[in-house]
Amino acid sequence: MRRVLAGFYLVVGFIAFQTGQSTLSECAAYDNQTECAALINFAVDSGLKAGCDKFNTYSSAASLPPGAPNCTNWLQGGSICTWFGIECTETSYTTVQRLADSNLLRQQVTKIVMNSNNLNGTLSNISQLTQLRWLMLENNRLVGDIPSFAGNSHLKSLWLGHNAFTGKFPEISANEKLQYLFLRENQLQGTIPDLSRLTDTVSISLTGNKLTGTVPELKHMINLQSLWLDRNQLTGQLPALKELSRLQTINFQANSLTSIPADFCSSHSSFIQNYNCHLAYNKFQCMNMPACAAESCDLHWCRQPNSSITWFDFSVSHLINVKPSTSPASSKSSALATNLNEYSKSTEYFNHWTESYYNQLNTGRSF
Repeated sequence: MRRVLAGFYLVVGFIAFQTGQSTLSECAAYDNQTECAALINFAVDSGLKAGCDKFNTYSSAASLPPGAPNCTNWLQGGSICTWFGIECTETSYTTVQRLADSNLLRQQVTKIVMNSNNLNGTLSNISQLTQLRWLMLENNRLVGDIPSFAGNSHLKSLWLGHNAFTGKFPEISANEKLQYLFLRENQLQGTIPDLSRLTDTVSISLTGNKLTGTVPELKHMINLQSLWLDRNQLTGQLPALKELSRLQTINFQANSLTSIPADFCSSHSSFIQNYNCHLAYNKFQCMNMPACAAESCDLHWCRQPNSSITWFDFSVSHLINVKPSTSPASSKSSALATNLNEYSKSTEYFNHWTESYYNQLNTGRSF
């Protein structure tokens, strides 16, 4: 029923925009009616409207009851640009001018920010929001497939982490302006698609999903600074990274990777020099271990040619001043505790990084 109702709104909104007449009471007459319809669709599918109706939180968010979403100004007939979590392009035309002449440029949605807003539903296709640059919906309870963003060609930041999305990796190959891709802590399955067109991308986090297969070629992602693919089910060889001169942090922990490129040490990347190279809990072969990886990456253990596990505490050698060596069986639990502590530190680093990003975003810094 939600889908039928949302589809109706999109069709009506498109007709209204083309004719210059508003038939949607939920937004202002001078709003872009197609975009208004897309936001109504979003509210219905994501459970925002149901939550707003249940808790009646349309008018004020001064004291939200537990479980209630912030719905300030949503669907009440005011401009969509005043709705909570929505930002739009600027316009120099007054409301009177836009009402008098429907050909004047209408404001368009550029940002949807609803992190931790008790959304409990699915994410609808929002390709009608053609000027959208930020979509930030982390820490909700969104489920189902992530839609294609092929129509959102200006998208720069896609933050959908800490939800319960399932299905395959979303279609983002056409989003060439994408800089931040965070789909961490969901239940995405299947392989990671070709990302070679995302040459502007700065940071990727796919931590904690169920992604399988090999890591695609990354050499064209020349602006990439951090790459977090830990806690998936990835196999094969670590991708070549030597051409990514700006890369500062990699995290491939807790996968099933089996080899590291022979030229791994020739890159001299900052992530190797600064020990931001996290490769623990994979299936690397000891005999093929590049020297720089053994010295500067947290590997913890590797496999001997006969497949028996030999425990090497590589990661903490530079931190606690011990030489990498095989740990006796009696000390494995102690080594594991130390290694898990190091893993925790890397996670804390990422959380600190994202918190810093949020703070910069809230102060108006452009990304």
